[in-house]
Amino acid sequence: MTVPETIYDSINYTRLGQGQCLTNNAQRRRELSDFLRTRRARLTPGEMGFPEGRRRTPGLRREEVAQLAHMSSTWYTWLEQGRDISVSVQVLEGFILTLKLTPEERAHMFMLTQQTAPAPPIQQESISSIHQQVLDHFEAGPAYITGRWWDILAWNQSACLLLDISTIETFCGKRV
Repeated sequence: MTVPETIYDSINYTRLGQGQCLTNNAQRRRELSDFLRTRRARLTPGEMGFPEGRRRTPGLRREEVAQLAHMSSTWYTWLEQGRDISVSVQVLEGFILTLKLTPEERAHMFMLTQQTAPAPPIQQESISSIHQQVLDHFEAGPAYITGRWWDILAWNQSACLLLDISTIETFCGKRV
């Protein structure tokens, strides 16, 4: 019995059987087609903002996925049918957000499309309204809250006047 040597082989090890892996483009495209179809099927129209109703198959329609991913339905249909078309990283990121993929599924999708996965996007930090209320009611002096990269996320009026915070740019390049 052979053991899968890479994560790509281990993902396909149980699906394809012992010792097999995706070796040619046709197999890879079929696997991508199955992957997209199963991920589309697990999303309900209601949770994605579409009307619920009778459907022949479970989940979203191809046209709905294409609309949410900001692409043509024809192009998405071709991709799901396993046609030999290339996929950009931006399109893949659109699918990842639309299909609500986990980090493992994201990595698998990039492997199936033979693309290099970019680093996951940095989530912009924010504070809760309760924290902002505490800052607003703190009148003893200047106060502010920083994020994990020392970005100033929120402040009170005293800090704004003393430190002129309103002119400082955050880590993401947006004004606070």
